[in-house]
Amino acid sequence: MNLIYKLGKRCIVVAFLLSFSLFQTANAQQFLTTIGGWNAYVHLPDDYNDGYNQYYPLIIFVPGLGECGTNPSKLLTYGPSKFVAQGHTMQFLVDGKTIKPIVISIQPVNTWPSPASINDRIDSILLRWRVDPKKINGTGLSMGGWAWQNYIDGYSLTYTNRLASMVVMSAVPPDNTIPKMQPYAVNGGKWWGFEGTQDYRLMDIIRDTLNNGKAAAARYTQYVGGHCCWNTWYDPAWTEGGENIYTWMMKQTRPDESALPLILLDFTAMQNGKTALIQWKTTEEVKSDYFVVERSIDGTNYSNLTNNIPAIGQGSNIRNYQAIDYNPNADMNYYRLKIVDIDGSFEYSKVLMVKMKGLKGSPIIIGGVIRNGRMIDISINSLRQATVSMTISDATGRVLQQFRANLVAGLNTISRPAGLTKGIYYITLIQADGTRQTIPFFNN
Repeated sequence: MNLIYKLGKRCIVVAFLLSFSLFQTANAQQFLTTIGGWNAYVHLPDDYNDGYNQYYPLIIFVPGLGECGTNPSKLLTYGPSKFVAQGHTMQFLVDGKTIKPIVISIQPVNTWPSPASINDRIDSILLRWRVDPKKINGTGLSMGGWAWQNYIDGYSLTYTNRLASMVVMSAVPPDNTIPKMQPYAVNGGKWWGFEGTQDYRLMDIIRDTLNNGKAAAARYTQYVGGHCCWNTWYDPAWTEGGENIYTWMMKQTRPDESALPLILLDFTAMQNGKTALIQWKTTEEVKSDYFVVERSIDGTNYSNLTNNIPAIGQGSNIRNYQAIDYNPNADMNYYRLKIVDIDGSFEYSKVLMVKMKGLKGSPIIIGGVIRNGRMIDISINSLRQATVSMTISDATGRVLQQFRANLVAGLNTISRPAGLTKGIYYITLIQADGTRQTIPFFNN
């Protein structure tokens, strides 16, 4: 009889503890799991299980160095999961509508996680939960902020084009250099950085780099203090200009290319021997005028690779175009398509990256040639100051012009009088060591 009583009493205690635990989990609206072997706290909206056709925005938090490892309680030290644990429902009023994101904090087992490892976790999240792929947002502090900046820093076009936005606090600059972040902004990504007056992390330079790529892509908040205070801004009650970081993230969406003055069905770039082949396919060319392929070797400074390529014409038929970069950089090349309407307005496509393999590097590259009235403009990217010899020849090899050019480090534009009839011509650049580059151009 005593044994039964003791067992019964023990069951009551266990039941009470379980009910208390479940109550705490329900109150916190999040649960602990693992994603790709990393601990993760997951918050799902309160209506997530009401239907299976609704997809939700996603916020992924990556912590700093001190919160990495295998102790999941550290994930509740900073960031959104801390406030979910305190009872916040993560529901936000955005443009008059209540938005309920999925909020996930992931804990890297080791410090300084690679872009590939971050991408693997995003893939896993998209497989397990109903996430709107156009509304993926990353946030993190210190190393966690670095993880997001490094993720989009030129390693993969998939990574660069995946996030709608990121909010980074006291973030270490990315490994692959700040300029390589710019395609993220050009392709529609948004960035909000927080930095202390006593903890300079070059975040103002990142802001300017991104905004130079696309206006209003980056937002910057400088606070008085050092490497601290992150929960000030992770607190949903904090606002700047009438919004907090969550409402700002919920306003961001990956751009829809249907906003272009035509439908761009496909845009690709790939190595083709010693050249790079750029191809694109369109339809619904209602008011299109022409295209220009632009190229960069640093992801920041672009020059025209081609002359104006006329649009084939109006209509819903599928149109195919291509351009060739005869002198790509031996390492990384960035390409984008400028799509110009008949009224002069234009839009840019997403940026493509081609890493050339098996080429001998050259510090001086002819970027492109365009006709500018009675002149031709020759774009040259140079990694150093240099004096080079140049020639312009016709299709028979006859030299029409021969001249020298003094180059500065960076992007150079050399203007020469045209005086050329319609046809194909060749520009040759000869460096001091005898290295030669020749690029064809069509004078129309």
